[in-house]
Amino acid sequence: MAISILLQPISHAWNSSGHMIIASMAYRELPSEKKKAVADLLTHHPAFEKWARIYQESDQDIEFGEFLLMKAATWPDEIRRKGGDTAQYDHPNWRFVDYPLKPSTFPDEPGPEHSEFQAVSLSWFVHLVGDIHQPLHCSSLFNATYPQGDKGGNSFWVKPTKTPVKLHALWDGLLGKSTNPRATHNVATTLKTTKKRQSFPELNSNDQAREWSKQSRTIAIEAYDKGQLPGSKDKNKVPDLPDGYAAKCKKVAEKRAALAAYRLSDAIKDLIPNEQFEP
Repeated sequence: MAISILLQPISHAWNSSGHMIIASMAYRELPSEKKKAVADLLTHHPAFEKWARIYQESDQDIEFGEFLLMKAATWPDEIRRKGGDTAQYDHPNWRFVDYPLKPSTFPDEPGPEHSEFQAVSLSWFVHLVGDIHQPLHCSSLFNATYPQGDKGGNSFWVKPTKTPVKLHALWDGLLGKSTNPRATHNVATTLKTTKKRQSFPELNSNDQAREWSKQSRTIAIEAYDKGQLPGSKDKNKVPDLPDGYAAKCKKVAEKRAALAAYRLSDAIKDLIPNEQFEP
């Protein structure tokens, strides 16, 4: 089932806000017994005591289980290359799969070949399901300017406003930048209303993580405007983006986040038993 995503190579994807939105939406798709099981499992997470203290001190107006899953979703980024006690849980190369995008025909070439606590595994699972639905996490542009690839848009500078940004970073932030749990909960509520489950025929298939990544690759071709998107390797010499590009991409990002949330919820229903977890 979707747990196979943990066995594939999957750079930051959605920022913390994006991951929290996906986790919030997925949690609220779960039946009550699965919500309880998820919350119980996360009491065994290495960061649980810190999260519980934050929840109590900040007087969050959302369910504790939802708060925990939102924090779990961002935890892999928080421990990234930090070392110390969390080093054993850090897996930087799980975050991306770089299918090559080579204009103008974009041949479909193969990508790279391929916890200790269950709670840590759930953190990574929630995080990676979100990552694999971000198109720039499943592609790198190869052309004369980038013969070795643009690292998933991390060396492709664009100019949506007066300030240049990396294309990858632009996509990371399309769902917002707030890390306030209530604010991201509200964004997830809007997505649940505007991007309903029945509008995603993909959910009726038995697609696995490999197919999910290929779907993101296809969208990435459009993200690069089929290789015609104006950008630069030089941060100081960046042409303006076409009018409406960022707004168009935001709509795509919202749809990808909602699909990620529904798939995540379905996977949790299959993978997490109802009974309590013992230490």
